[in-house]
Amino acid sequence: VRLLAISDAFDSDPVGYLNQNNFLNLCLAIVYDKNPESLLTETAKIEAELGRIRTIKDGPRTIDIDLLFNEREVVQSNSLTLPHPRWRERGFVIYPLRQILQSPVLANENCWDWLRGEVSQIKISDEGLRIWNGPTPWNSIIA
Repeated sequence: VRLLAISDAFDSDPVGYLNQNNFLNLCLAIVYDKNPESLLTETAKIEAELGRIRTIKDGPRTIDIDLLFNEREVVQSNSLTLPHPRWRERGFVIYPLRQILQSPVLANENCWDWLRGEVSQIKISDEGLRIWNGPTPWNSIIA
């Protein structure tokens, strides 16, 4: 995996199941040599290693790694749908996604123009969403 860009972290109110703590959300762009199903398997392993136990849908969890896109590829399988079916409905996705698409590494890449155009057209509230100013475990990755 090669990291291309990472957004700021956004503190967000829970969505769906509301009886839980806020979340920290971010988006990142990576280069991955294998297929999306393989990446999904790897992210599930990371979630398990960090203590994720799947109980209530949208409920409390230590970590949740969602795959949003694999370039412009459409994937529909029993375990994975790309693009992510609800990405357009979530401010905690749209705002950090807008941010990374403007990052120096991605801003001049024409292959992202389609997504930049689509994201810029989405009207979504930033209610319940705040830039996180606290410490994060990935600060050392992007320093």
